[in-house]
Parts: sequence; C-alpha cells; structure tokens
Amino acid sequence: DGIKQMAQWDYNCLQADDMGLGKSLQAVGATSSLEKFPVLIVCPATLKLNWEREINMWSRKKHSIFVVEGKTITEDYRDYEYVIINYSILWDHLEYILKHLKPKVFIADEVHVLKSTGTLVGKYYPGYKLKHDEFIRHDSDIRRVYKLPPKRVRASLWITTGLPPDMQERTGITWNGLEHKILLTGTPIQNHNGDL
Repeated sequence: DGIKQMAQWDYNCLQADDMGLGKSLQAVGATSSLEKFPVLIVCPATLKLNWEREINMWSRKKHSIFVVEGKTITEDYRDYEYVIINYSILWDHLEYILKHLKPKVFIADEVHVLKSTGTLVGKYYPGYKLKHDEFIRHDSDIRRVYKLPPKRVRASLWITTGLPPDMQERTGITWNGLEHKILLTGTPIQNHNGDL
C-alpha cells in the first residue's frame, strides 16, 4: 500500500511509519517501479551499508550502486543508478552532485536530522541575498538578517528545490530541483511540541 500511496503523490512524500515497518523497502520498491535514475539516497553514515543491502535485496533487477566515502571525490560516480551518501559529507559533494550526477530522485532517510529550529529553512524567497552564512533581506528600510541553516540542510534543500538564483549565477550551475522526493523518518516528533 505504501508504494501505491507514493505513486499517487507522484513520488513526493514524507513516509513517517514507525521503525521496522519497511520504509526503506517501500522507497526501493517505489524507485524500482518509477525507473528514473540516478537515485540519490542521503542517510546517516551508519545506515549506508544497510541501504546497499536493501537495494540488492528488494529491487526487481540488479542495479549499480555506489556508496560515497569521505569528503573528497576519489571516483567518478555519475554513471551509477543508486548513489548513497551520508549527511555529514553531502555539502562537500554538492557541486559534483549538481553538475555531474544530476539525480532524478532524492531519498532522505532519517530526515528529521534536517530540522533546524531558529533558522530560515524552506523556500529561498526572492529578495533575499546570500552573504557568508546569512540571508539578508531588505524590507522597506528594515534590514533583517537570518542565520542560515547548517550545511547538510542547505545541501538537501538546494538539491530538492533548486539552487538560489544568485548561487546559479555565481557558480555557473543551473539546477532547478528534482521532480521526485521521498522523505523517510520513524521519529518525526522527537523533543517538544514545537516539532508539530
């Protein structure tokens, strides 16, 4: 049923089942039926080999899988169907991912780690200028400064929704986001009522 629901939502969904109910199995099944590659899977480092095992176990056919290790790019992984990377090194590979890998599907496992209270998270609003680690917005003579979210949050946000216009201009990378995003968490509410 989970894969059918994902298909109804055009593979743009948050799957928040309890732990052990097969969220990764459903995500692998969904990407196998969607057949759009490459698929970028972002997860905590401790789960990378688990994802590789799940893909091999539950895919309808044999897929090429690359597990990214380390902050420096030591191998060209643009021709793999599944690329698995952890949150802590995603920022270091961001330019390569956007320029060369160009994923068609994004899966974020344990997506609750992307929460960042007190920062401007969400859509990049027109009128904001990026300066170092802050968004600066001028609203009728009022200058507002917002602290940027952590790099893992920015990288995930920019992969899924697209690079901000000033970043596209500065880097020469044209990236307007992804069509399919599958977010997985077993613990959507962790600490306090503000998580709601």
